Amino acid sequence: MSSEAAQGWIGSPVEHVAAPMEGWTAMLLNSGILFWLGGLLAWVPQTAWWQQPEKWLELWEKVKHLEPVPTLLIIFGIMLFVGAVASLLKYFDLTLLRFLEGYYYPSDLRRRWIKVQDWWWVRQKQIRLQELAQKAPASFTPQDREEKVRLDWELMFIPDPLEQRMPTRLGNLLRSVELRPEERYGLNAFICWPPLWVLLPSTMRMEVTQARSHLDTMVRIWTWGLLFSIWGLWAWWAWIVSLVTILIAYRWILQAAEEYGKLVMTSFDLYRSLLYQSLRWPLPSSPAEEIAQGHALATYLWRGFGPEGMRFTAGGGQEEK
Repeated sequence: MSSEAAQGWIGSPVEHVAAPMEGWTAMLLNSGILFWLGGLLAWVPQTAWWQQPEKWLELWEKVKHLEPVPTLLIIFGIMLFVGAVASLLKYFDLTLLRFLEGYYYPSDLRRRWIKVQDWWWVRQKQIRLQELAQKAPASFTPQDREEKVRLDWELMFIPDPLEQRMPTRLGNLLRSVELRPEERYGLNAFICWPPLWVLLPSTMRMEVTQARSHLDTMVRIWTWGLLFSIWGLWAWWAWIVSLVTILIAYRWILQAAEEYGKLVMTSFDLYRSLLYQSLRWPLPSSPAEEIAQGHALATYLWRGFGPEGMRFTAGGGQEEK
């Protein structure tokens, strides 16, 4: 299974069980209430009623004299419409996440931007990190130590092979998470994550689920911010609000994706042996052997056959006699 075939695997088992956020903040962000209120503020000043306050008084008098049943039906209809739009938007979370990763960019633009990104941003960080690595530890200033840790952390979330990179920072972050299990343990994430997810302890699954839910929420905020630009047809300030929301939400998406990615990598780091044990596969005896064993295990899960002469274990990693 090539790494390209693993595009978009991230979180596929989680998105079906992700727990919703709780509280008033979640309701405001996920339901789009702020979006509709902003649209109302943008539209009302453009109406003739804004110039004629007496019309608002007339409308208020009519509302006051409505029967309880029609009033409740109107309120229920508005809530139903707002909720339906918000629910429909959730179905596009993964599509929008993949868009923000850079999967839907035109091929030529994608390749060119990756090269520019490598020359202008990645290489400068690598050069600076090498300079810091060559300095004597005794000569390090607190700023040097902080910079070294930051650069090392940022480069960890950028795939090393140029052909594996994505045109956006978010894409590189999630792609590096996708590639890390295979680089370290020979376990293709696209193949091994679903069965590993089933085997994870409930506490770990809860942590991953909450992190994925948070990431989806941030993507939804970005989407509402983008849609808010529609109200710019009636009020110019809506475009400013839209732009600011998009920029802030993208920053939140990066933070949420980083937390989610760390949990996914930790799941492989701590619990990958559960895959071997559940499949009665011989446990690797060394890091070097583990990569080959991991590749064989992933092939078995994907194709249904293992290395010639391989025997299942009786349990505990010992081969059957």
